[in-house]
Amino acid sequence: RSAFDTRLLPGPFAVSTEVRTEVTVRAMEEIVSELTRITADFVTEEELRMVKNYMIGNFPLQLETPQQIAARIAMIVLYGLDRDYYTTYRDKLAALTVEELYRVSRDYIRPSDLVIVASGNVKAIESGMAEFGEIEVFDDEGERVHEPVIL
Repeated sequence: RSAFDTRLLPGPFAVSTEVRTEVTVRAMEEIVSELTRITADFVTEEELRMVKNYMIGNFPLQLETPQQIAARIAMIVLYGLDRDYYTTYRDKLAALTVEELYRVSRDYIRPSDLVIVASGNVKAIESGMAEFGEIEVFDDEGERVHEPVIL
């Protein structure tokens, strides 16, 4: 899954997944490849349609509890959104085009600036992860195990 962490000031764009140790490096290669692809070219109409259908269909499930509704109201106030923002949300989402998505991905997703965090068996993934840059290893207490290395 991936999402922007919405904040008043620019926040992070994060991608997360859970995979088996033996496919960790391959999963990272695929994530980097996809991020690079969506910033370099249009997604297909089919890809956009599938995502829009999911988000439009999933939206009512995000408004089932008083807490969820309160969180949406807080978002309207915090970000100064129009009062009808969530009333028109699904229509706006349905109108999204591949061109608009491309512009936003180019403006806000930067594959060259990734910070990659992986957890698991260091010995099994460390050498493969080196293709993505400098590696820092931390223990389960957050203490650095050894200095950054480039393999």
